[in-house]
Amino acid sequence: MNLSPNFTLAELTRSGTADSLGIDNDPDTKQRCSLRVLCVAVLEPIRAVVGPLKVTSGFRSPAVNEAVGSSSRSQHPKGQAADVIPMNTSRDDAFRQVLKLIDLGFPIDQAITYEGKPHMHLSCTHEREPRGQVLVSTGSSYIPWDEYDGPLK
Repeated sequence: MNLSPNFTLAELTRSGTADSLGIDNDPDTKQRCSLRVLCVAVLEPIRAVVGPLKVTSGFRSPAVNEAVGSSSRSQHPKGQAADVIPMNTSRDDAFRQVLKLIDLGFPIDQAITYEGKPHMHLSCTHEREPRGQVLVSTGSSYIPWDEYDGPLK
């Protein structure tokens, strides 16, 4: 099932953790709707700028989210977030493009890049105004991008 021209439900719900532990990772109707919004409003426009994106983690049922040690406040169980790796450019270059889109009013809720990891986290919500929050994860903490002075700048 396509959620958008370039993203499928299968790739947004794939989970090695769910498979290995036998945990159900099927989104309900509301979560599928949120995944479609995420794909159409965030992933497709970013893909148009940076090229293909590999989804490493999309929807996570609450049980999968807990099993991977993610925050209980994560947007993944709502179908509002995806971790992606850009395939045709570096993660850092892709993240800089995302920052430019945010400066132009792009409706992103969170954009997070990670020191030492190849992916970035992108989220949106249609439940409230997007925060436009840009963070860097150092592994031990999340730092606002404008306060960050590490190796990714």
